[in-house]
Amino acid sequence: MAFSFYQSLRTLPVDLVEVSQQFRLSPWKKFWKLELPFATPALVWNTMMSMSGGWFFVVASEYFTVGKTQVTLPGIGSWLAIAIDRQDFVSVSWAVGAMAVVIVSYDQLVFRPIVAWADKFRFEQTASENQPESWFYDLLRRTRLFRRIARPFVGLLSLVPRPRPIIRRAPRPVSPEVARWFDRLWLGLVAVAGPGRCGRSFAT
Repeated sequence: MAFSFYQSLRTLPVDLVEVSQQFRLSPWKKFWKLELPFATPALVWNTMMSMSGGWFFVVASEYFTVGKTQVTLPGIGSWLAIAIDRQDFVSVSWAVGAMAVVIVSYDQLVFRPIVAWADKFRFEQTASENQPESWFYDLLRRTRLFRRIARPFVGLLSLVPRPRPIIRRAPRPVSPEVARWFDRLWLGLVAVAGPGRCGRSFAT
């Protein structure tokens, strides 16, 4: 996850960085408005890959041996390991079926809605033909119950103090009269110091 976010920061488009500089965004606003949204699709996909890879370590974390002591923790991993040791194929099929139900539930209720939501942050030069869809995400967007549930959390987030934006004042323009006086002063200093240095150089 950390490497994914770092790679997203390294591949930020130059034109978007220049736009953030033109708008004089503070580092905090640049993080929330540009860096985090740009890295969101990659973070979501890496979360899915991490979740999928975690299934391979379920058995190793719940059923292992330390010296002469065999540790068995309650869970689907230890259930599957014991069923494999006993060659109980019925229990193995039950464990695989339970894992399949969990994976499908995660896919339909968690990952697909998040992928459909994160698609709006994807930066592409051309519009993608196959946009991700999720029936559960569409249901959450249309229902009023989800808005009522999320309303207290939105109120709590509004109470979190936000850092004040850094306002950079533009330099005041110099009047033409002052600029002319500076030009005359500079030319006078050059005229006074120039002949002395030239004479010393010719004398040497």
